[in-house]
Amino acid sequence: MDQKTVTDLHLSSADSSPTPTILNADDACQSLAQPSGRPARDTAQRLSDSLVVQDVGIRALACLAEVRDNATGLHVVRTRAYVQLLAQKLLVHPRFSAALEGDRLDMIVMATPLHDIGKIGVPDAVLLKPGPLNDHEFDIVKRHAGLGSAAIHKAIGQVRAFMGQALTQQAASAFACLQIAADIALCHHEKWDGSGYPSGLSGDAIPVGARLMALADVFDALTSRRIYKPAMPVEQSLQIIQDGRGSHFDPDVVDAFVNSLDDFAQVAVRFSDRA
Repeated sequence: MDQKTVTDLHLSSADSSPTPTILNADDACQSLAQPSGRPARDTAQRLSDSLVVQDVGIRALACLAEVRDNATGLHVVRTRAYVQLLAQKLLVHPRFSAALEGDRLDMIVMATPLHDIGKIGVPDAVLLKPGPLNDHEFDIVKRHAGLGSAAIHKAIGQVRAFMGQALTQQAASAFACLQIAADIALCHHEKWDGSGYPSGLSGDAIPVGARLMALADVFDALTSRRIYKPAMPVEQSLQIIQDGRGSHFDPDVVDAFVNSLDDFAQVAVRFSDRA
């Protein structure tokens, strides 16, 4: 299945997700900066990290808000769960252990919801088209990878300036997570054989998080219902992904997927758009 066809399958979803509780940035930062009454260091670290991730996500959306609003929903929930399943399966694999050790597995999973944030910059007429895209429309869609990565980087810079050096250092792991998010946004449409976009990266040059998201995104596109197609059975989706082993997808990621297929199927049912 070519990249344009896969994009057509998942592009026009209209999902919705609950609005997160928003921390007051001024109050949170002031509390953390005070010498007395400060929470224990581990509590402060969690609050600081949570604040940065939340604030950058909001600011990244704001960077593109002038173009159009965009809603994300169960696609984000499912793909996050799929990436987590793949990462857990690959944690002890010699090719992936270094990239997933320590907090990095959790960072990759946490970063996945921002993978398609750049679609806010795709015009409604293209993004919401109830059918296949023509070549010109597909070229427009391809821009979302770079738009999303750029928005996250811009937001990181804004939050660093807002927080100051002390809190920025304290929240280093959160900024590392957001860098992973930018990498995933930019590279999750790259292909193992170098035929993807936007940069034509191949093999291990593609960040691990993006390789995991590439498979998760396609599986969700195949198994989700769209205006112009029913959900594809898991068995048929499995065959398409196996056909892409070594061309579209990292072969070891495909093997991890095959070994986790029952768990993938359970996630697809539990978080179905019809639920």
